[in-house]
Amino acid sequence: MEENEIQELHQDRIANLLELLKSNLWIIMGSIGVIALLLTLVPLFSAIPVGMSDGTLIPLGEDEIGFCFWDLLGKTVFSWGFFFALLFILAATICGFLFRFHLNFAVASTLLYLIGACLLVCTPSFYELALSFKLGADVGDIASLSECAAGAGVIVPVILCFIAAMLGVSQSNVKDPFSLVEIAEMGILIALAVICDLYLSFDISAGAGSINLAMVPLFLIALRHGPAKGFVAGGIVFGFITCLTDGYGIYTFPFDYLMGFGSICMLGFFRKWIFTEKEPGFAPIGFLYILIGGILATLVRFIGSTASSMVIYGYEIIPAMEYNVLYILPTGAIATGVMMALYVPLARVNSYTRRHNAH
Repeated sequence: MEENEIQELHQDRIANLLELLKSNLWIIMGSIGVIALLLTLVPLFSAIPVGMSDGTLIPLGEDEIGFCFWDLLGKTVFSWGFFFALLFILAATICGFLFRFHLNFAVASTLLYLIGACLLVCTPSFYELALSFKLGADVGDIASLSECAAGAGVIVPVILCFIAAMLGVSQSNVKDPFSLVEIAEMGILIALAVICDLYLSFDISAGAGSINLAMVPLFLIALRHGPAKGFVAGGIVFGFITCLTDGYGIYTFPFDYLMGFGSICMLGFFRKWIFTEKEPGFAPIGFLYILIGGILATLVRFIGSTASSMVIYGYEIIPAMEYNVLYILPTGAIATGVMMALYVPLARVNSYTRRHNAH
């Protein structure tokens, strides 16, 4: 066999392998979620409490940590964040397996993985919780262990969650690629969002963010083109541009920007009920779906920014929530109100565009 034939054979094998991975990416996404859950829960079954004495690690108890997880939930409010993180990751894993049936499951899985990762890094690692319970620590002692830092017990699961989230984004856009017209429209709307963020904003006192209309153009993208493209436009493109212009550092990108503005895609999940197949293209129930989508998007952005305040800036949970609610809540409310005001003309434009493309 000649060298050229051998190279072609290797290329064909690589191409077949890549095609196999693409067609079965739902298995990879779901498996990553399962691994993340197992790694997070390992201390439930295997952690041995240890301490330091004269520079040497010594066991503090004879037995491995083993107890009912529900008992732990009654001991400290911090464990509730951990509990909900597990629920979100579990839901993301289920959606990861289900997205072979519908594209929207990939986007839902992406958001759920990001929310779960944010909650996970805002709680002490499971080992810390288990150790505190084993040693009979009270709520104050457990709180002192968290310090809003990602413990070693959650670093790997958080990384896996972000990997699974990015796989969901990539797969959703492979199945529904961007057209030239969509890219042009999104580019105009993203540019408008950047202008709103830079020049049409109202700064809150004490530097607590700003209120602006940047969410409105991003909402338009999600509503017209669906959640997958809305996430790419809002979380990746606009989020990265805004992260650079804000100047807080690239390490703020995952929570404040990728998740914060990627949350705009939530409105896209309701597009088929908002833009109806009827002649006018709208229905009274559409106002309710816009309200629900706006609330969910604002809530997810709030979770991401709160996690950022706790992990990066060392805030405790209540001050972090107070800080971010000052600008995220009014910004989300104003953007949702504007979208509801624009609903009827937008529906007519969308209906006209659909008929024009059909011809």
